[in-house]
Amino acid sequence: MSLIFENYKFRCSSLGHIMTCLPEPITPEQLKELAGLKKEKEEAEKAKKRFFKYQQEAIDKLEKLANGKDELPTGCITHLEDIFRSQFWGRKRLVYNKYLEKGNIVEEDSLDLISKLDGVPYWKNTQQFENDYIQGSPDNIHDGTVRDTKSNFDLDTFDKADMTKLYEYQVKGYMWLTGYSKGELCYCLVNTPYHRLKAEEKSLFYAMGQPEETDSKWIEAVCQLERNMIFDMAAFRKEFPNADLMHGRQFQIGSVTRTIEWKHDIPPKFRVKRFPVTLEDKDKEAIIRRVTMCREWLVNRELETLKLLEE
Repeated sequence: MSLIFENYKFRCSSLGHIMTCLPEPITPEQLKELAGLKKEKEEAEKAKKRFFKYQQEAIDKLEKLANGKDELPTGCITHLEDIFRSQFWGRKRLVYNKYLEKGNIVEEDSLDLISKLDGVPYWKNTQQFENDYIQGSPDNIHDGTVRDTKSNFDLDTFDKADMTKLYEYQVKGYMWLTGYSKGELCYCLVNTPYHRLKAEEKSLFYAMGQPEETDSKWIEAVCQLERNMIFDMAAFRKEFPNADLMHGRQFQIGSVTRTIEWKHDIPPKFRVKRFPVTLEDKDKEAIIRRVTMCREWLVNRELETLKLLEE
């Protein structure tokens, strides 16, 4: 009987979910502590004295480290449940929001931004890679380096962006698949597409109680929205030449005609954050071990479900 999960290959984008809580090697200090606790326990048993619960828990924890035993953590199992529902039952939670929408649409814009800074044309990779355990398609592979871009929604999310285990293992996976020795995670802050900006403006319009177009508070709010979502006005105007923006409009305020001017570009060098990623043999070994464990879990769940279906 052919099983769905017998040779299931995990996507690099999901590796971070199954690579959490890896066992850490025990240190010499911890080995010394373990030996001391065991001696205390032995002496307590001989003297028929109480050996406290917290001491036994400390022994159990240190022995687990010493044995290097690996177990699937709760978060990993939760992810495996999602995979099982998706692959076995064909039921998958639809995740769609403005952050993901922008990220998907402006992926090549982010590569263009990095290209401009480095003076090197980085093209979008379309090749799919796989080995016996994982599969994936990195954003860019060039000159011995794998690059994965993440396009932030606004300056606030960009400033807070940092390396995460999820993204780190995604790049590690790409490096293993391609055989490239260098990896890089790049956060990029690029213009928001015009339709997305107008959707935000519409939400703002209703949130502010449908104000008049000439309302000063409304004008300032829309201007702020445009500043929050456009970082290179020349590039935005080139891509969306017919865009109807508040900036550039003229308004009659009493006897004065006012034109709202744009003075808010953020230079490219302030819109990219880069994090190097390395891949070691121990990373590959850990991925192989966890993928094997996860396959076993999924196969067992599949067999249990098939058995119940036959009843």
